[in-house]
Formats: sequence, C-alpha cells, structure tokens
Amino acid sequence: MKKTIKFAALALAFCLLSVPALAWDSPTELVPVGEVRGITVGTGLVITELGEKDGRAPAREAGLQPGDKLISLGGKRLENASDLVGAVAEADGALTVLCERGGEEFTAVIEPYRSGGECYIGVWIRDGISGIGTVTFYDPASGVFGALGHPVSDESVGDDGEIRDCVLSGVLRGKPGEPGELTGEVGDNVLGTITVNSSVGIFGTMDSPEDTGAIPVGAEARTGEAEIIASPDGVRNRYAIEITRVYPDPDGAKCMMVRVTDPELIAKTGGIVQGLSGSPIVQDGKLVGAVTHVLISDPTRGYAVSIQKMLEECRERGIYDPAA
Repeated sequence: MKKTIKFAALALAFCLLSVPALAWDSPTELVPVGEVRGITVGTGLVITELGEKDGRAPAREAGLQPGDKLISLGGKRLENASDLVGAVAEADGALTVLCERGGEEFTAVIEPYRSGGECYIGVWIRDGISGIGTVTFYDPASGVFGALGHPVSDESVGDDGEIRDCVLSGVLRGKPGEPGELTGEVGDNVLGTITVNSSVGIFGTMDSPEDTGAIPVGAEARTGEAEIIASPDGVRNRYAIEITRVYPDPDGAKCMMVRVTDPELIAKTGGIVQGLSGSPIVQDGKLVGAVTHVLISDPTRGYAVSIQKMLEECRERGIYDPAA
C-alpha cells in the first residue's frame, strides 16, 4: 500500500528521515542527482512509549523500555504491527517476549492485564517510517548514493531501508511560521537499498540515475553565489542560491547557511520546503554540499551540510568498497 508521509527539509524546531570502517580514497567526482525519491527506513517494531491502564503497566513491569525492538512475542515472530496485535489477542497467560536493546537480545516475561475481554500489555510501537526526500549524489564507480543530509526521523529507527520511486502530487508553499512541503506518494518500485541512517544523511546503493554526468567534489564551500539542483515539480532544474555563511566548526549537518534567491523557486515553493532536503549544492562547478534545514521564520533561508561531512560518514561507516 502506498503511503503519503512527507520528509522535511529539517527546521530549527521542526523536522523537515555496524560495519567496520574500510580504507578507501574519497571519490574526486560524483553525480549531483537532485531528484525526489520514495524512502522507507526501519524494520521491526520499536517501542516509542510505555502505557498504563487501571494502574497496570505490564511492559514496564517486565523491564521493557522505549527504544527496545520487539522481535517475537509468545514464540511468534513479529514482522509488523498486525503480528503484535494478533499475538496479544491470542495470549493465554504470561507472554515471553524476545527484544533487542543496544544491539543485544534479551527475553522478558509480560503478564498481560485483562479487563472487559481485552488483553493489554502497555506499549506504543513504531513500525518503520516512509516518506519522500531528495537524493544528493551518486557514484557511478560503486553505485553508492547519499541523500537527505539528515537522518530519517532519528537514528533510533534503524539503518536498513529502501529507495523507491515516487509520484509528486503538488507543493504547499512555505511562509514565515509555516514550513511548506512537497506532497506525493511512495511507490512500489525498489530502486536501491539503504544501509546507513545517520545524522548527516542516509546512504546505500541504488540503480544509476538517468543523468550520469559527474562533476568534481569540492574541498569546501565559500560564501557567495551557488546553485541547488532540485525537482520540486518532478522536473530536475538548477536554482540560484547564496551561501551566506560557512561555519568553521560545524555542528553535525549545519555546516553552512544558505538563502534561496531564485525567483522561480520562490514562486513555486516559497523557498526551502519539506522534501527538498538533500538537494545538492553546486558552487564553481563543484559539488560542495546539500540542503538540510529550513528556518521557520524565513523559508528562503536554511542550513546545509558539506559534501565532505557526508563522505566522511561514508568512510567511517564502511560504505565504499576499496575495490570498487
């Protein structure tokens, strides 16, 4: 079934989604993609909150915590929320639950609370996240891509996921106090695999985009004129921006401040909107970064991550194969 949750170009107060490190040489050229794709991340059921009913909190009493991943309940493997509902409904007595916390598996015994014919264990769960966002770069030599420039929701949702096709249906223009968004649906056609969901983007391997023209990777950005490559209406285009500040000691994905100056993009979207996070930034013919955040007070302004930060994450997480 298609889903219609949108990813954000992250806002200051509003979210705009372990392998050993390997030695590799950073690529000198990458394809700046700038196309919107469907993104799904997170497998399995993760506890977001613990609930209570009539003074009883079975999951909390069993020692479970928010962030725990539920693997099986009562001996039944849990793949989705429906599996959990079914296992609880069929419960007869105490339930043994297999969980994962911090990469380690453990078991706990839950004594469900039964009242009025209902069986209650007291958990709120998250069953993965789905939405749309922009692919930043693609490396033809290895098939590696980077996108978003920020995590999907948060890193606790997990690393594994898929890049899919999507259908854009419209744009809600941003205005001060109200970040805009691209609206659309995640499709069923799988284009690639996500293996890392990190603070500076999502990474993995995917099919080659139609435009395979690579450009040099910039060592660093400077203040001044630049462009972003984006497809707010489904058509890939270049739009003028200004890099107004470059931070010498960046905090995570906030490496530089940018301002949209292109009248065409402002007319279409109002500036930076949800779904444009990940749009590649090109300056002096080089790929230097990606849009990541929007300022709620002014949608024409926002933050961006440097391409070097994204590639550093690839290196540390072992994304690239040195033989590629």
